[in-house]
Amino acid sequence: MCSQLYTSNKISRSIKAMIEPHYPKIIMSFTYRDCKIQIERDKFNKQDIYAAWVNYDRGCAIAVPYAVTPTEAIKKSKQWIDKRLNLD
Repeated sequence: MCSQLYTSNKISRSIKAMIEPHYPKIIMSFTYRDCKIQIERDKFNKQDIYAAWVNYDRGCAIAVPYAVTPTEAIKKSKQWIDKRLNLD
């Protein structure tokens, strides 16, 4: 009985996640070295956290999955781009 309840709750959470998808809350967007950087803000434990998405000629990636400030997300996303462009 207990395991059935756990499974039922797990399925309910999965269905809720499908019904209520997470949409990024982009707070700023700019171009750097022909790549578009988008800074996203979200909440975790009632605190703002930031991530950086990078759109480039080969696709899109989360360059910075977590940063404490927008400035940190920007700095790390530029480093991510520089590292990949210098590999070519």
